[in-house]
Parts: sequence; C-alpha cells; structure tokens
Amino acid sequence: SDSEMIALRASGISLVRIIRPVFFFCLVVFAGAYYLHTTILPQADWQSTLSIKHLEQNAVSLLEEKKWVEGFGNAAVYVEKLDVENRFKNIRILQAIEGQTIPRIVYAASGRYTLNEKDRKIIFSLDNGYIEDPSEKKGRLMRIDYENYTLEIELSQRVFRTPVKENTHLTSEEIAMKLNNKDLKAGEYKDLVFVKHSRLALAFACIVFFLLGVPLSVNMNTPDKSTNFSVVAFLALSWYLLMLSGRALALKGVIPVELGLWLPNLVLGGLGFLMIVKLTLK
Repeated sequence: SDSEMIALRASGISLVRIIRPVFFFCLVVFAGAYYLHTTILPQADWQSTLSIKHLEQNAVSLLEEKKWVEGFGNAAVYVEKLDVENRFKNIRILQAIEGQTIPRIVYAASGRYTLNEKDRKIIFSLDNGYIEDPSEKKGRLMRIDYENYTLEIELSQRVFRTPVKENTHLTSEEIAMKLNNKDLKAGEYKDLVFVKHSRLALAFACIVFFLLGVPLSVNMNTPDKSTNFSVVAFLALSWYLLMLSGRALALKGVIPVELGLWLPNLVLGGLGFLMIVKLTLK
C-alpha cells in the first residue's frame, strides 16, 4: 500500500524533499483560506446584512398577497396581487374610526406604495376605487368614488434602525486600525482580538493537518480504507473539540484569548511536528 514511499526513500530521496511539494501546496491553501476569512467573508456578510435590512425596510416586504396584514396603525391591509416596483392590484384597507363600530373601507383597483422611513409611514397612491365611510345612521356606509387618492398610514409596530457594522463584519485591515486606537475599551479590544485570531487559527488548520498527515501516511501500512477514514475522523473531531474547549475557556477568561483560539493548532500541530522530526531522524 505504500510501495511508492518505499521506492522513493530507497532511492535516497529524503522525507523533507518528498513532502516539499505538498507543503508548498498547503501554504497556497492557507493563504487562500486566510484571505477568504479575513476579507471576502466579512465583506459578503456585511453586504448580506445590508440587503436583508433593505428588504425589511422596503414597502414590498410589509405586505403579502391574499392575506390581511396588521401593524399599520389603526388599519389592516389586504392585497390581491403584488407587482414589481411596489405596484399592486385590488387592494382593500380597513381603518378603525373612533366612535364607530363599522370600519372605514378603502378599495382600489390598482396603485403603488412607498415607504417613508423618517416619519415611519407607508404612502398608498390609489387609482380607480371607492371609499365607504360610516354614516351618521348606524349600520350604513356612505360611498365616494375616486380616480386618484393618496392615503398615508403609520407603521406603528415597525422600528427601522440603520445597520451597524459588528466586529465580525470587519476585514483584517479594519480590525488592525481599530486595535491601534488607544481609547479602545478593554471589552471591545478583547472582542477584536478574538475575531482576529479565530480567523487566523481557522485558516492555519490546513497546515496542522498537513503536519499530522505526513507521518500518518508513512507509518500506516494498512490498506483498509475504513481504518484510514476512522483515523482522519478522529483527528478532525479532536481538533473540533479542542477548538470549542479553547474558545469556551478564552471567553470565560480562564486562559488568554490567543491561547484559547490557538489551542487545537498548538496541540495537534505540535504533535504532528514531533512525529515528522522523529521520522526525519529515523
């Protein structure tokens, strides 16, 4: 199962020379993973947050087709069909009138709506409809037809906030700039260090598994795939459990943040390095 390794070493090729191409490949993977975790993913996460916030504050997201939606002050809104660019067809609005048991009914065949975030209002521009107002006679409605009508309704149950960049949204350059701030509070400093080293330690894991994989590939002579898979699964699980333990200890302040985040890499990486040194001397 390891005849290639035996042939290479029998030809006088050292272990260091054999693993050199794999090591350079791992360095390329590490550089890519580091750039991914420190630049691409934070920016993508931030853009995703902005997109979700935009959808939440867009008037389209306030309404649903063929469903009565409340939370519009004293009104409930029903829309038969939602179209692009905030347009709709067949809308019905029920508004509660103080002192009346029958609500005011507003209907429109078509129209559009916009959101006024500052005043927390939704503005309906209605076309070709009618309004039925409760009359002085109980149980009766007074109808008024219209061609164009503008109706503003408060959004009493919705609070709009400008999204704020969290530390997980910051790139490595932005984190470095904030860490250089002398007025930074201790808690904020610890959180930034946590994010910085968690990304670096996660990217460095490929180097750790390289250090473990080299001696295991040389020493394991069994062709049994299930055994090889079990060893790999055990190492991956060990790294994951050490990562969780290190993070928990770091968050509780039992050990420094840097040590807690690098704990799995130090333990398993150190073990792999010692095994490679032993093989090289052997």
